[in-house]
Parts: sequence; structure tokens; C-alpha cells
Amino acid sequence: MDLRIQKVSELIRQELGNILRKNFRDEAKYITITNTIVTGDMQSCRITYAALGNRELEESAQRFFKKNFGKIKREVAKNINIKHFPEFKLELDRSLEKGNSVLKILNEME
Repeated sequence: MDLRIQKVSELIRQELGNILRKNFRDEAKYITITNTIVTGDMQSCRITYAALGNRELEESAQRFFKKNFGKIKREVAKNINIKHFPEFKLELDRSLEKGNSVLKILNEME
């Protein structure tokens, strides 16, 4: 991956985290941005997030993003100065949940 694309991906991830922490402290306190991947042509950015907790918190996080994602994207675009800003695509990251279930199975085997 191109170094510039990696830097833009990391900058977007950091900025998203800062905006969630500063502007949406109460609503997004259980949401973590786990990864951002900008495509090579910088046309889109896949953002994965995790809702730390149970399924109810995941659903709440999905509602939160549905309601506030336009504001969040505008804020990120305002704070990052690049010529063509990528289109954001959100995905729920369930890798933490899968990892915990594997650890639980391994612990039961002992």
C-alpha cells in the first residue's frame, strides 16, 4: 500500500476518534474505530467500528451512526485538507466478538 494512502487512512481514523470523543462523548462512549482503509484511488474509505459490550450496544451504535454520520463526515472533511475526500462506508467489526468466543472454547478445552 502506498505510504500516502496509509497516512490518510490513519489520519481519518484518528480524526474520527477525536470527533467521537469530543463532540459525541455520551452517545459514543462505547464505540471504537477499529480500522480505516482508503482505496488506492482515494475514492472510498471503509471504516470499521466495534461497539464494546453486547448486541444491544451494537444496535445502539448503528442507530447513532445512522443519525449522526453526516455531521461526523462533514467534521472530518473540515479538519483534513485533501483534494478529493473519499466516500465513507461503515461496517460493524465483529472480530473482537469472534476472538472472545475462540478464547472461551480454548479455555473450555483445558
